[in-house]
Amino acid sequence: MPTPRPVVTYQTNRSRAPAGHDVVGRRAVAERLAATLGTSYRGDYDGREAYDAPPYFVPDDALEHARAHRLGIATSDDLFGGVVPQAFVASKAITHGLVRPDAAAPEGWSPEMAPRVEGAVLRGYTAFSRDDALEAVRELLDRGGVRLKRCDGIGGGGQDVVHDHDAAARVLDAIDPAVLAATGIVVEENLARVTTFSVGLQVQLRTSPKGE
Repeated sequence: MPTPRPVVTYQTNRSRAPAGHDVVGRRAVAERLAATLGTSYRGDYDGREAYDAPPYFVPDDALEHARAHRLGIATSDDLFGGVVPQAFVASKAITHGLVRPDAAAPEGWSPEMAPRVEGAVLRGYTAFSRDDALEAVRELLDRGGVRLKRCDGIGGGGQDVVHDHDAAARVLDAIDPAVLAATGIVVEENLARVTTFSVGLQVQLRTSPKGE
């Protein structure tokens, strides 16, 4: 009989502190999966640990193909999540087109997605360089404020509203050009009055009476 595969959680971006509710929710999912699979939940993945069998991963985000390969993930049986060819594919970057057909874009970028969803998203662009982002800002400033949304941000993080070119330049200058080139930034018209509905994971904890 093969050794049961332990279930582990995995944080894709070690430099980004995950929100508390995200951690609790992901661990709760991992624990339930472990119970369903008849194995144990071993906490966060530790590359230095020698596991008895290859772990089953529960990542906090889609994994790039190269990283999945390094972790030993080869099929859908190896993780509760998804694998993408490039990081930007799993982000909000794909919801908008480039400011120009010849604007900077990472390998694998497709111009076909944005036209299919343009009726369901705000007016805006995705940029992978400072100059292209500033060009997009200039295009949108005629409608008022512009929202800059980093594509590696979560839960509303990494967002700034600007009202002029100089303010946008300051925001963009604070982003590592290499990160911007890899993950991109969304430049959208800003809505002043909105109502946001959030869909999250509800975790119920049940305490059993002693002896039950």
